[in-house]
Amino acid sequence: MVERFKYLLGILFSFTVFFSCNTANAQIIVAPPPPPTPTTHNPVIIIPGFLGSFNANALFKDKSGGVWSGFPFYNIYAGLVARFEVAGYVKNHDVFVAYYDWRHPNKQSAEEFLAPIIAQAKEQTGQVDIVAHSMGGLLAQAYMDSDDYAPGEIGKFVMLGTPNKGASEAYLPWEGGVLPKTWDWLFRGYVNWIEGNLKIANHKQDIQNPAGYRLFFPSLQELLPSVPFISKDGGDATVSGVDTNPLLQSLHDNLANIINDGVDITTIAGSGGNTLGTVALAGDPTPEDNALDRWRDGHPVEEVPLPNTDQGDETVLQSSALLGQNDIVVDGVTHIQLPEHAQNQILEALGIEDSNPQQFIYQAPKSLLGLAVLSPVSVAITGPDGKIVSAMQNDYGDDAYVSISSDEGADPANSAGDDPKVIILQNVPEGKYNVQLTGTGTGEYHVVFTYGNDANQELNHAFTGTTNLGKQESFTVTISDDGAEVSKIKRDDPDDDSDDDAGHHPKGNKPHKKHKHGLLGGLKYLIRK
Repeated sequence: MVERFKYLLGILFSFTVFFSCNTANAQIIVAPPPPPTPTTHNPVIIIPGFLGSFNANALFKDKSGGVWSGFPFYNIYAGLVARFEVAGYVKNHDVFVAYYDWRHPNKQSAEEFLAPIIAQAKEQTGQVDIVAHSMGGLLAQAYMDSDDYAPGEIGKFVMLGTPNKGASEAYLPWEGGVLPKTWDWLFRGYVNWIEGNLKIANHKQDIQNPAGYRLFFPSLQELLPSVPFISKDGGDATVSGVDTNPLLQSLHDNLANIINDGVDITTIAGSGGNTLGTVALAGDPTPEDNALDRWRDGHPVEEVPLPNTDQGDETVLQSSALLGQNDIVVDGVTHIQLPEHAQNQILEALGIEDSNPQQFIYQAPKSLLGLAVLSPVSVAITGPDGKIVSAMQNDYGDDAYVSISSDEGADPANSAGDDPKVIILQNVPEGKYNVQLTGTGTGEYHVVFTYGNDANQELNHAFTGTTNLGKQESFTVTISDDGAEVSKIKRDDPDDDSDDDAGHHPKGNKPHKKHKHGLLGGLKYLIRK
């Protein structure tokens, strides 16, 4: 018993170091762990779903390079990894997370991201097991429908809420340019923040949705249902050719081959809330719809179609998630909760004996402030309590995520100095936050700011300006019970009497409040026995 207690303490200490190393700038020196023992069981590969992988270079600047990982303060898969570690697995030895660019078509991601990880993992036993959440299940199937797949290399395949027949809610951003009401403020906020940065990075600031969603998130089309899901005048209707989903038919045709190859498939679905099933259309597109190239199959009865069936997990219908064999339904669990609340069922489906079952439960923050800055300026935030967070200082500790290259002053055309600079603060107290910008070169820069909280208050704001080496400018963000307000940007040089707004083209620069949906999530875990 004492030895077991010491082992669990060691595991918990390693978790603390892991999260600290990813959210703080302080250097932590830890003695290297002993080499892992050879693996006798199949390594496990966890595949996240849509919006489950983070890379600031790719998502904020459409730039190659950088490292894919879990989202800062919104890594809903870290708890599942922790559960495997308690069961004796070692991260990156016999349990892996296959992060990938979820914006791209699944067959592309299967080749670029999943195939190399499977090749690495199967070197130990010749076979791997896969646990895939949401769109991650389609990614795994796309791999098994490719030339990279070798029959026999996958033993067990567990899918959590995978939309095998699609998800009606994907139709809303793809066709209407609106986000589903069932997406929480964290999920919605991340999508909008990323899209705002990608518009700037691709010089598409004037593009309107749904064109922006289609351009930057083409994988949404591969989530559209492959079965009838729209109606007109009370009867079934057919979507236009632009709204079909060729991927799902290809994957469905290959499922029999996967099963015949001996892959043991288990599908797990949640039943945690109302889900959008049929989308009711009122008639032809309106003139505004035609101008924006939206709702091409007809304008919906509801401007934002609402959930209308209890046969799902708020995102995916059970009829889409379950394949008819080895089916498991977890009552009271929503789509986003499946990786944590289905941990017992996952380990059982993989045949893993766990004598000390625990659940690692994600807790979201109550508020989050995010800033993405594109070169050539450095950034520092000073909070109402005098705390500072920047490339060189982090007084917020684990409540701050800082991703800023140390090569800030280098030539943006030839170095990491052109990487986006990202600061995210969770659970920010009320008060005034001063954002200081200092030129590290000469040229145009962009700042994309976002704030959100669990009261569904949101503020999104973008500044565009020009700078030169050493030039200092700032703006303030005031957070209160009413939400957030952002000031105009101003020059901090008292000897500079030129117009504060010269060279600036802010997007919604007038101080304002917006009460909708926000950004991100925090990452803390409770351990339940």
